[in-house]
Amino acid sequence: RPWVNDVAFSPDGKRLAAAGRDNRSIRLYSTDRKRRITRDLHRSSGEAWAVAFTPDGKRLVAGSDWDVIVMHVPQAKEAAVRKAAVAYSHNDGNADVRDVAVSPPGRLIASAAVSDGYRVWDLKKSRPVALLKERGAYTVAFSSDGRWLATGGGKGVVKVWDVSRLTRGK
Repeated sequence: RPWVNDVAFSPDGKRLAAAGRDNRSIRLYSTDRKRRITRDLHRSSGEAWAVAFTPDGKRLVAGSDWDVIVMHVPQAKEAAVRKAAVAYSHNDGNADVRDVAVSPPGRLIASAAVSDGYRVWDLKKSRPVALLKERGAYTVAFSSDGRWLATGGGKGVVKVWDVSRLTRGK
């Protein structure tokens, strides 16, 4: 049955992305015309749980049952949707990536996976820069200045991490 797990507005407010259970899809809508502007931006290999735009609005990051996907957002004059690239995979293949966040500068992605913990990824270098092993990871958020990463999970604990310490030397 259709189900929407997460929604996110683009930084300019002209697009709305939705991650859902129906067809394991990530869909993109125009807020100007209040209509879907793509059939499916991406069909995930598992249920799509979370979406977040990069600060420039040109890419969309999504979390699914197994991985973190980075995809190009079609701009107004583009006729075709480019194929999404699975950029990052959590190790155990069934991690349940429940949340994703993009740092305000757009350099880092954070993901929370229920069975695998939290990861921080360098978007430009396409590689992990930090792993915080903790079962029951559910949510992540960067502070507005990008200095801090907040994590929360099934144990009812919220932690705040210094991003520069997590990524030092990476």
